Amino acid sequence: MPVGVVIPLTGEVTFFGTALQQGIQMAVSDGRTPDLNFIFEDDRSGDRAATVSAIHSLVARHKVRVVIVTGMPNAVVADPIVQKEKVIALSAWDSNHAIEQLSDNTLGFGWSNEKTGQAMGNFSLKTLGARTAAVVVAHDEWSEIMGQAFSNAFVAGGGKVIFHDSVELDGTDFRSLAAKIVHANPSVVYFPLYRSSLLSFARQIKQAGYSGILLSAEGITSAEVKQLGKLAEGMYVTGAYLDDSDFEQRYKSRIGLSKVELNLAHVALGYDLAVFLNACVADLLKGHEAITIEKLRTGMASVVVKGILGTTSFNGRKTTEREQVILQAKDGKLSRVPHTES
Repeated sequence: MPVGVVIPLTGEVTFFGTALQQGIQMAVSDGRTPDLNFIFEDDRSGDRAATVSAIHSLVARHKVRVVIVTGMPNAVVADPIVQKEKVIALSAWDSNHAIEQLSDNTLGFGWSNEKTGQAMGNFSLKTLGARTAAVVVAHDEWSEIMGQAFSNAFVAGGGKVIFHDSVELDGTDFRSLAAKIVHANPSVVYFPLYRSSLLSFARQIKQAGYSGILLSAEGITSAEVKQLGKLAEGMYVTGAYLDDSDFEQRYKSRIGLSKVELNLAHVALGYDLAVFLNACVADLLKGHEAITIEKLRTGMASVVVKGILGTTSFNGRKTTEREQVILQAKDGKLSRVPHTES
């Protein structure tokens, strides 16, 4: 069965596309996907027009039954197409409650945005002892959902959001905004950003003299921590994380060292996604059933597969609701914070 994979193979978030692709390729070479044929297309780091064009091409040329897209913004634009073409779409990177508003053909395989933002809000209160917060989000669906989930958890736990603002995702000058936040003096500043806005804001808030605790999300990887240098020291972020020496050794022996900063959990996500999809197809073939979209969709709701990242199960829902962990930047590296409150 042909499966389209529309992921970032060029651009600012190539690190995720490369990792996901390598994870899928590992599953293929391990013989875990005998019933599937993966066809990769570039979404140019989440470009929606590129995503739409790639899906149309995959449907027309390769007759794909399933298409994997990067994240929720791409899943939203893909939904009308997959609904019309009777194709299933899987949001690989992240997922949120907005999936419930899309057609039955669109599912979320990645990490829950709501749970991730909530985890950081609770961590700020219960572990860091914060009582006031500033929240800076981008004009972007993922960023806004993360910011709202953080604020809801923080306020519900007794904290107070004393400053909230939105910025452009590709913005670079936040000196005025940074000065306002420093004047408000919140205990923590939460900024779930990515692209150019992420590094620019992190640098300028520190340069403005903010001495509280900075909090962010998976936009900050080891690469961004290195670029920020001492400015990142002590920062907390949420992110996908995997500590599995066996899988790491298999990755190194099979793929070798990557040219880009990779998160091993993203590689494992690609691996688990491929194995899960094959299990769904194999179930139908075992029963000599035709591989229809309706039966695939039903199978995905009930199939349970133990993978590298743990058990994958939709359990009748439209998302797997994976949870991320909390990491801290120390000595130029991101390390998991033990026993975090969620």
